[in-house]
Amino acid sequence: MGHEVRRVPPGWEHPKFTEDNTPHPLCVGHTRPLLGDFAWALARWQEGEAKWPLVRSYPDGWKRHSGKIKSCAQYRSRPNPDNYMPVWPAEECTQLVMYETTTEGTPVSPQFSTPEELARWLADNKVPVFAHMTADYESWLRVARGGLAPSAIVGRDGTVVDGVTALTHGLERSGLSDPAAKEGWSLIIKRAFRKLEDPEVGPVSGGRRLSATPKRCRSSADGEGFS
Repeated sequence: MGHEVRRVPPGWEHPKFTEDNTPHPLCVGHTRPLLGDFAWALARWQEGEAKWPLVRSYPDGWKRHSGKIKSCAQYRSRPNPDNYMPVWPAEECTQLVMYETTTEGTPVSPQFSTPEELARWLADNKVPVFAHMTADYESWLRVARGGLAPSAIVGRDGTVVDGVTALTHGLERSGLSDPAAKEGWSLIIKRAFRKLEDPEVGPVSGGRRLSATPKRCRSSADGEGFS
């Protein structure tokens, strides 16, 4: 959970709760959180179904489920496409929007045509990353160009660093001094850097990396190290 970029068609408006789908009457008219990549989520669920009664166990991979649940569908619900971003042809997805993913996903910026425009707006408007913490233009630009960022990193000494700044400037420059926290987060940041700097990887749609010639515009964070 944190922040990610999603690609959308020009003029697309993120949906709001209606009387037909609201979880509570007070939610009508408020932004409806949406997850990202339905195809990716469904593929992961189907993999789990095929391997049942093995279930994912982090960081060990897979282990046999020892509870009373008898099926994958009971263990974890099949993804519902109504809870995910729409799927558009890739050529239509020309706009970039920054999303927070502490919920399933809601926009925190207008649409922009370039990462630079998006990052400048986020920095100038002091959009919060975590609590009252904001990030500078350079930090937002790295995420706007196709990255994921956790909400924050907390050290055992109580030091808190917003995830966008830590992802860009590293732990030392971000002020995180706790060695144990550094050890735990260094791999996450290295993986994120590799994904961001991969020349074969294009901008993201909801955190899912798109190849240079994607067939469809998809959405959702794979969450490697961030979920």
